[in-house]
Amino acid sequence: MRWHSIFSDVDGTLINTRFMVTERTRQALLDAMERGLRFYIVSARSPSGIVPIIRENGFGCGMIAHSGALAMDENGAVLYDRAMDRRQAGEVLDALHEMKKAFPGDPYTLSFFSYDTWIAEDRSDPRIVEEEGYVKTCAVEGGLEKLPADAPVHKIMCLCEPEYLDRLEEMVKERFPKLNVVRAWENLLEIKAEGVTKAEAMLSLIRRWGLPEDGTIAFGDHHNDIEMLRAAGCGVAMGNAREAVKQAADLVTEDNDHDGIAAALEKLLG
Repeated sequence: MRWHSIFSDVDGTLINTRFMVTERTRQALLDAMERGLRFYIVSARSPSGIVPIIRENGFGCGMIAHSGALAMDENGAVLYDRAMDRRQAGEVLDALHEMKKAFPGDPYTLSFFSYDTWIAEDRSDPRIVEEEGYVKTCAVEGGLEKLPADAPVHKIMCLCEPEYLDRLEEMVKERFPKLNVVRAWENLLEIKAEGVTKAEAMLSLIRRWGLPEDGTIAFGDHHNDIEMLRAAGCGVAMGNAREAVKQAADLVTEDNDHDGIAAALEKLLG
């Protein structure tokens, strides 16, 4: 097989449980790029949450951010952009406020993204504070009024207490059946525009480049990676992946603490 592109999720995949790219994985990706393969980092994170990983590891690569809503090349040029408009985002946020009444206490906190702007309704919420530290970027406190009138919303994020996530996901999908609603982590529900997935963003880039879709290798570990793994020429699930992700993959590699990406690339690229 003539492989031409590599797409990798970040959390639980590219970075290990110490939140770093191991040297073996880093070198395997740099070697692949030296051989002419394209490399794109794919994440639920915003661009500012991905850039430090690119810089710290010398990748000089492109990215797919907001779980597929935005793709940019290595120079920051936007290649793909699919988002909710302000009216639709407002309807979703209003509905999420109403849904809170169905849960006890403070079940979730809301925030949203427009390109690289992250706006949190309550930046002091411990769940937002923890997320800021994790992705190494800062939110701005406020609501939609913080955005220009014509600014799109690429993603609405609900940081939710895990015991309420199943019910919240079901409620949002019932209310907004055309939107893409997916859990990106055990406490995180993402709401995006219709048709927005990591897979669709990946395929849009492949078509843009005029390359065959079956020449792609994709890595992932969580539910929001399943469609991307299925769409790739070779979908690789990490050893630490959820069982449903492994079932969707063509190959299961080592976990993210044991150089799973490097092990798979060494096998596939020779």
